Amino acid sequence: MDRSWMYNIDRLIEGHIINPDFVRPVLEFITFALSKPRFTDRGNIRCLCNRPKCRNKSFQDPETVKVHVITEGFVPHYYNWVHHGKPRFSLTGQSQYDYYNHMAGSSTAAPEYAYDPCGNYHEPLEIDVFGPELNAYMTQDDQPPIASA
Repeated sequence: MDRSWMYNIDRLIEGHIINPDFVRPVLEFITFALSKPRFTDRGNIRCLCNRPKCRNKSFQDPETVKVHVITEGFVPHYYNWVHHGKPRFSLTGQSQYDYYNHMAGSSTAAPEYAYDPCGNYHEPLEIDVFGPELNAYMTQDDQPPIASA
């Protein structure tokens, strides 16, 4: 699914009029995110706006997420909605579900995995135990340690 609209469509027209071409897919995203109960918290979803206090760390009600995204834009480089129920995609474009099914030799659905920016996969049991805050302390900007350091 092409998500370039997140960064390529102007949020505002003439600097102050809300662009309906931007709002429409934002509302579709919120509907999608709310349809993934594993990634919600009492009807709230992670706010993916670019405010430092949000950036996929804090849960907000859907209306607040909409306002934040329209006014602040999206957190940079968030094309894979891993904090909102989409599987992580590999460099080859193959989803974790596809990989699981290929390895299992099956066409059955793969287990859901939550992905955190450090590259750790957490199976559903861990998410059930620790809840949706399992990786809230991490941000998209976290980088792995430098091996030569």
